[in-house]
Amino acid sequence: MHFHFRQEEDSKVLLKLVPVKDDHSIEINGELSNKALIKLNEGYEVSLKDDTIVTGKIENYYGIPRSQPRKVQVLQNARERLEQRTEVLNMVDFITFIDVNNILHSKGFFITEDNREEKYLEILETGNDELIDLLEEFLIAKDNLNPLVDAKKQYTKTIERLKEIDESSEEVTQLLAGEID
Repeated sequence: MHFHFRQEEDSKVLLKLVPVKDDHSIEINGELSNKALIKLNEGYEVSLKDDTIVTGKIENYYGIPRSQPRKVQVLQNARERLEQRTEVLNMVDFITFIDVNNILHSKGFFITEDNREEKYLEILETGNDELIDLLEEFLIAKDNLNPLVDAKKQYTKTIERLKEIDESSEEVTQLLAGEID
């Protein structure tokens, strides 16, 4: 059976295959879905566990129809910019942030965006040098990751904006030319 397939907006479903002739569908999740998307877009057939063969190209690119190539190009450019920033990211900062956050969690300090100032003060008020050093490591790593977080937010805004504007609009032209973010 041959399928059309698409990426779903729902983050739990990474790839949804929709049969050409009936209304059943297959959902592929996890690492396999990313590999399947890459292979399908490269023109390969993908075999599923039940011996179903899938061929084709995705009908959208992160929610933007491939029938709107200028908007797809804007999104691809935005992804490239995000990936360039990711390459610059020092993985030590990323690992430090996760590691120190986990240690703080294990010691009962669950730092969220809403409670961060309160938790920072709580750690400082313990007078525990080990905890204070961990907090300092956490804050340095967090500060070093902020440019990447900001870039991801801008990328998400670009996706949402592209969904709202017309393919032939001046705004798409400006986005393609890099005149606006």
